[in-house]
Amino acid sequence: MPLQANESLADLSVDARVHLKHHYQQEASLLAAAPGRVNLIGEHTDYNDGFVLPMAVDLRTYVAASALRDPGVDVLSVTGDDRRQLR
Repeated sequence: MPLQANESLADLSVDARVHLKHHYQQEASLLAAAPGRVNLIGEHTDYNDGFVLPMAVDLRTYVAASALRDPGVDVLSVTGDDRRQLR
């Protein structure tokens, strides 16, 4: 289920929920989003009195989550269908 260019934020959050429901047969109990950013200069220098030039980009990360029945964390990528399990 690859994401398409120019989708609205609401559409993308629905995609994350649908993906979670499809793979885990559970409704999302948490949905979060974070804007993307890059540092053009100065990685990890801001807290050492160095110069940084952060800039927002038009990408976001979305997370749809629900509790698992067993201990651990499963992470599944919508864009790459990559799945990782941490136990």
